Amino acid sequence: MEINREGSLSVREQLMEESVAMAKYALGSGLGVPGDIVETLEAFSQQKIAATGPEGEPAKGKPGEDQP
Repeated sequence: MEINREGSLSVREQLMEESVAMAKYALGSGLGVPGDIVETLEAFSQQKIAATGPEGEPAKGKPGEDQP
């Protein structure tokens, strides 16, 4: 995750988060979303979770390690 000096998300991160929200809304409303867009947004979401952890806090330890 890219965070600028002020502690806020980069423009790229903001755009990706908005895109994820729009895709979720479209899918929840029964609208079609191209598969390649869904795959790209899923990959972004997984990278974000790996970098920050599921609660949005910085991940601790190495990926795949269980934390106590």
